[in-house]
Amino acid sequence: MYDIRLARAEEGAAVAGVVDVAYRKWIPVIGRKPAPMLADYGKLIADGVVYIIAPDDAVIAVLVIWPIADALLIENICVQPGQQRGGIGRALMDFAEKRAQAAGFDRVRLYTNEKFEANQAYYRKLGYAETRREITADGRRIVWMHKDL
Repeated sequence: MYDIRLARAEEGAAVAGVVDVAYRKWIPVIGRKPAPMLADYGKLIADGVVYIIAPDDAVIAVLVIWPIADALLIENICVQPGQQRGGIGRALMDFAEKRAQAAGFDRVRLYTNEKFEANQAYYRKLGYAETRREITADGRRIVWMHKDL
């Protein structure tokens, strides 16, 4: 079992570091930094929407979630590459779903880049279904998915 907790202000650089190393592999695939690499983690932490797994105070996984109109939105989920494939991502997804239910939502939404096909397959395996595709104002091509709880 993983201890998932809110990130603290002083962990902003560590959170950004995990995001950077986890998403770096996608830069050549999409031709630019993925959106999570551009986020202001200091502000997100101050807003109370960043959760982490940090055994021995070393951040190894990040989850950014917040409520939207009809669901809980998973804005970002990532695990340090050396820690992947060990159940950490699944623990974070389960945590998000439980938080959604605790907040009274019966749905979780997320989006990912359309070229992140492995991510889409993983989310489908967890019961998420594609709902739509869109091109964002800055030209990113994203796939929206959701799971009814």
